[in-house]
Amino acid sequence: MKFENLTKNSTHTIKPLQTVHNLSNIIINKDTMDILEKGFNYAVTPTSIPTENIITNVEIALKDVNDHAADKIRLEVAHILKNAHLPKQNITKAQKSHLKELKNNKDILILRADKGNSTVIVNTSDYNEKMMDLLNSNEYKKSNSNPTTYLEKRTKTLINSTNLSDEIKRELIPREKSSRVPKIYGLPKIHKGNNWPLRPIVSAFNSPTHKLAGYLAKQLKPFYESAQSYIKIHLTF
Repeated sequence: MKFENLTKNSTHTIKPLQTVHNLSNIIINKDTMDILEKGFNYAVTPTSIPTENIITNVEIALKDVNDHAADKIRLEVAHILKNAHLPKQNITKAQKSHLKELKNNKDILILRADKGNSTVIVNTSDYNEKMMDLLNSNEYKKSNSNPTTYLEKRTKTLINSTNLSDEIKRELIPREKSSRVPKIYGLPKIHKGNNWPLRPIVSAFNSPTHKLAGYLAKQLKPFYESAQSYIKIHLTF
């Protein structure tokens, strides 16, 4: 009944969902807008098969695999790469050219929105100013040195002091001088209006404690639902 009352003699029209928000000073043409509307998950067909990168990543993955199995996998990968062919291009030449122009334009940044599956274009200067405002707040403190090496050694010491198996320890201990400092970035809150404040996100991927944090989260997962409140998440480790 309520639905009928809302729709009866209604003159309202449903507007399509806006997926690209241009908050910068540049003008975006239609071809560029069309490709940006496909979103960040849209994979553009590469111009060549990244053979070198694939082989490098395979070798990294094989570091703990026995020689016989590793050689077998290498042969299979080599066979796949030898017979691999690029699929048909999925964007036009004009769109590819416009994407290259956007990539080379250092005056703008193309970001994900904080909420929704939207793409946001902002001035680099505006973004940097908002990020500095966040970093200059009381939430963060400037460090005069890089603590990564210390954290690698400290994490290794703590893991070795546990009763975990040697196999698990090898998986969790960060490789010496291979970790990176966590990086902070901001996602624009376009739902907050034209001022679009940033939501700070700290990515700790490949940090000294990244693998250890994932392992602990996995061990604690069975106890989540026994808490009075919890957030359901998907973990991979």
